Amino acid sequence: MLSCFNLREKIEIEIFRNSLLLLEEHLKKKNLLESVSSISKRHRHPIMDTDKTDFQYFFIMRFKDLVQMEESVKYISDETEPGLSLHQNVWKKIETYNFNCWEDL
Repeated sequence: MLSCFNLREKIEIEIFRNSLLLLEEHLKKKNLLESVSSISKRHRHPIMDTDKTDFQYFFIMRFKDLVQMEESVKYISDETEPGLSLHQNVWKKIETYNFNCWEDL
């Protein structure tokens, strides 16, 4: 899943990164996630970047397969602790976002 986002005002990227790391570690321990890439800052190149959105940051979450992804979604949707708090701790730092999911072939 590609997560493109902007942070809320006054939230620093390191604070967000630390929250995301805690969520990643928890989901991995529960076998609900394979990995999270490093957070990257967008580079708006006049030719290479054709997307018109204004997102500043992005990262990729990788799941073993669609089953693992669906189990992860169910876990977060069920609002089970500590997953709920860890997810909300990431979510509340994001102002605007776009998520794209795909399956490798």
